[in-house]
Amino acid sequence: MELCSVASIMSLGSLAIQRTHLCSLVFRVLPKLLGFTPSSLKKLCKDVDPPLTETIVGTSPELAQDVLMNIFTTLEIPDLIRAGAVCPSWHSAYTSLQRLGLYKLSQTPCLLYTSASAGDSSAYLYSLSGKRSYKLLKKFCQKFQSWQTDPDPMELCSVASIMSLGCLAIQLTYLCSLVFRALPKLLGSSLKKFCKDVHPALTETIVGTLPELPQDVLMDIFTTLEIPDLIRAGAVCPSWHSAYTSLQSLGLYKLSQTPCLLYTSASAGDSSAYLYSLSEKRSYKLTLPDPPIRTRCLIGSSHGWLITVDERSEMHLVNPITCEQIALPSVITIDQVKPIFDEYGALHKYELSWHTGTRAAYNSPSIYDLDKLRDELHYKAFVFPDAFTGTYMVVLIHNPKQQLSFARVGDDKWTWLPPHDAYEDCTYKDGLLYAVTGFGEVHIFYFSSGPAVTVEMIMQMRNVYGCGYMYVVQAPWGDLLLIWRICEDHDVEPEPGASVFWNTTEYEIYKFDLKRSKLKKINCLHDHVLFLGHNQSLCLSAGEYPSLKANHVYFTDDNVLWTLRLKNNHRDMGILNLDDNSKEEVVSHQLFSNFPAPIWVTPDLRKMDVASRVD
Repeated sequence: MELCSVASIMSLGSLAIQRTHLCSLVFRVLPKLLGFTPSSLKKLCKDVDPPLTETIVGTSPELAQDVLMNIFTTLEIPDLIRAGAVCPSWHSAYTSLQRLGLYKLSQTPCLLYTSASAGDSSAYLYSLSGKRSYKLLKKFCQKFQSWQTDPDPMELCSVASIMSLGCLAIQLTYLCSLVFRALPKLLGSSLKKFCKDVHPALTETIVGTLPELPQDVLMDIFTTLEIPDLIRAGAVCPSWHSAYTSLQSLGLYKLSQTPCLLYTSASAGDSSAYLYSLSEKRSYKLTLPDPPIRTRCLIGSSHGWLITVDERSEMHLVNPITCEQIALPSVITIDQVKPIFDEYGALHKYELSWHTGTRAAYNSPSIYDLDKLRDELHYKAFVFPDAFTGTYMVVLIHNPKQQLSFARVGDDKWTWLPPHDAYEDCTYKDGLLYAVTGFGEVHIFYFSSGPAVTVEMIMQMRNVYGCGYMYVVQAPWGDLLLIWRICEDHDVEPEPGASVFWNTTEYEIYKFDLKRSKLKKINCLHDHVLFLGHNQSLCLSAGEYPSLKANHVYFTDDNVLWTLRLKNNHRDMGILNLDDNSKEEVVSHQLFSNFPAPIWVTPDLRKMDVASRVD
């Protein structure tokens, strides 16, 4: 039942392979999977019926057109078109099916809509069954019609890209295991004859009573899969699930993940969220632990963990993939917060003092209901690996005046880091915490194994903007990047009847040389991308993450005026091209709720075990 639940949550159906379709794939990739050359495979097949040998290793390994057409009649249209773009033979079967009117499969209705970011000649088709949108291009339709007379391999590649052929592709390592499980049924009793010249142990692996690959081999295979595929693979059968859980419990899964957008929707219910995969262009529905995610504020995301604030203004770490949840020290242990109890001794309200590290309180303390303190106190939070304890620590930017406090996992209180304030972003590098203020100052915090922390200002920028946000990012090549998010298109005090709005217009990026303490403005990220928002700011290589667009900024709304106070206002988020400052949507605004605000999260399967060290 648990396996069925996981399979449902992670849309196992999208990983399932038509038996007939797998048969064709087996014949085409078996030589590569098993490491055979065509000549050695012919020897392996010498006792098999010659037509079968030719089917596997001959010059024309494709299935007959009528068989392909029968296979294609079982596919819904999005999969059918992707299959038709795989190669000329498959495209021929697709066009024959279309021309002869033999394709009559009932289709799930789709929603067709347009978007300004898609251009005037394009539209999107949202599949209810696949839970994803397909971009339809005028050029694509014209070219696809012309293929009926002259298919061009280059055009096939283009269409494969347009129609997200990657969704149909199968990891060779993953298919290898599927081959061993499916071959007995696909080829029947002839498989024993087919394998008789193979080492007996391999024969037993393929056709014996235990056809599964060894757990260590499965685990090696699973380490090559991104997390959505990994979880679906872990739901296939008990043996695969065992390999998945072993990989997780032993901490052996360390594949770098493409960041995903986590958002909520009223239609999904209060305890569910969606994880939008940039690599797959689709969303996965996740059920998260209580309290319901739609009642929480999302104030941070680092290393796969969300930092949330519930309706009592208490904070939790939540891993949306594993559903692990850890309570952070109570909000009443923050230096500026005191509890107020009612006559029965129950927590009733909070008192917030306005003192900072540089001056006494400039106002008398304010009193807040349990669910209102979070709108005033919490700003942004981060999870960092702690080099001194081997676990994690959480750094919190909070009011008054955007000060810093931190707590290590397992602590029972927050530790205040005076005297500075006005912090907007943090990053952690080589055991040091770098924090940037809205005035363009960069501070380094030197931690020890205890509560003692020292701070040093290493840089101050000039001519900082008064309307925007500052970020500090660790670049893959070693430098720190300081980034200004500029919002020149805004109106926070509109005329009566008008709406408040705040739109990002550009980013200014500076490279900070730590050794020489020099700052240099850069106009291009080349093959790198940025992820900015309430998440830990990231700079990634587009070469290592092929689904990302080089020299672009992927940003979400982290303006606390929106995210905490004006909860129902629009969200300033999208993908900005640093070449010309043009913007496009990540997902349609109609799909997500404005509160809690969508946030970037990098999926991570590792558990936060206080007793174990992190890498």
